Amino acid sequence: IFTVEGEINTSMTLEALEELTAGLSFARCHRGFIVNMREIAGLTDKEIIIEGGAQVPLGRSYSDAFKRMHLEFVQRETRVKQKV
Repeated sequence: IFTVEGEINTSMTLEALEELTAGLSFARCHRGFIVNMREIAGLTDKEIIIEGGAQVPLGRSYSDAFKRMHLEFVQRETRVKQKV
């Protein structure tokens, strides 16, 4: 797990991690990656650029659902910021 504060090693499966982060701002984007939507700086057809410049692959089978979730997240965050 890569965090702002450093790397955390775990034997937890991604499926278990998905369950732990359900309802938060995390989403599966590839068979080997889950990302925090709050840390996305850019999105292309094939990759996600994380704040700080890291690049995470966007799997073909996850692409449509991920992009939809990202759009919904951005719209939701924009509404929240407008209310403040």
